[in-house]
Amino acid sequence: MKCTIEKRFKLFTVLALCLIVAGLAVFAFFGFGKSAEQSAECVLTVNIDANIGDAEKVVKESAEEYFSNQNVKTVAHASKVSVNGEYYVYTVSDLNGLGMEAVRDNLKAYIEGKLGAVEGLGQLNVKVDVATPTYYVNNSVSGILISAAIIYVATFIYFLFTEKLSGALTVFVSSLISGLLFFALMGLTRIPTESMFGVTLVLSATLSAILSVVIVNRCKELCRNVANDKKSYYKIGEMATAASGVRLAVVLGAIAVITIALVLLGNLQIKLIGLQILISGVSAVFTAYAFSAVVWAYFKSFRKDKKPQLETVNTEA
Repeated sequence: MKCTIEKRFKLFTVLALCLIVAGLAVFAFFGFGKSAEQSAECVLTVNIDANIGDAEKVVKESAEEYFSNQNVKTVAHASKVSVNGEYYVYTVSDLNGLGMEAVRDNLKAYIEGKLGAVEGLGQLNVKVDVATPTYYVNNSVSGILISAAIIYVATFIYFLFTEKLSGALTVFVSSLISGLLFFALMGLTRIPTESMFGVTLVLSATLSAILSVVIVNRCKELCRNVANDKKSYYKIGEMATAASGVRLAVVLGAIAVITIALVLLGNLQIKLIGLQILISGVSAVFTAYAFSAVVWAYFKSFRKDKKPQLETVNTEA
């Protein structure tokens, strides 16, 4: 027996609700997934005013030796050059019970002692700064949600003029579900979030809106065909969804290719952004396929059912 759009809608609704509720529950208790760097206790930045002789080697070896002696665990190390000299950045995951300021001061003294023991390096100035890493998403959830709400309202108003009420409501519902699903999947998968989280959240909602418009316009085209006059809006919605399946598959395939490229060629941050883009794409395509046509059919049928009742009342008056 062929599965109708209404039966699929019930199945997809249960699936989406389970994912959204579970994802929001995980977020409420644990927040979003964090990488080792995002979970770090502190970030130490060692600066020397010039890289002469074996200064870089001495600094690196001294810092690693100090961390090893004190059982301080690091998860990342980076070095960079600036106009003020050489910078060495250490992301610390475990201070072994030591205070950040104590580690900072002791590390500075340890490096200075090692540099002073090497001829020609004792005159270098060593500066060590310590900071607590900021976790962008958990510190900015309220701002992200407010921004998303403004975008949703603006999107609804825009499509209200371009797609009329039924189309605008369809786009709004679809993009809202897509955004919630993206939010929930990020919590469930525990993929570490990056500063692009807000952008990929909006991307999910926007892509879902665009794909929903494609399906709604396909529904309108089928409605204008006289051969479909006796077909219900739900049947037309099912036909439109089937006709749009290839386009949705192509969009999802393109997003998958982009994600693979970012994961294979990018650094850790780029890889994580690529995975966020993939989840936003999956959320958008799934929502457009599962809900757009049936939501459009519901609003169209609802408005159509109400009109004869109003005309009957006027006639009796």
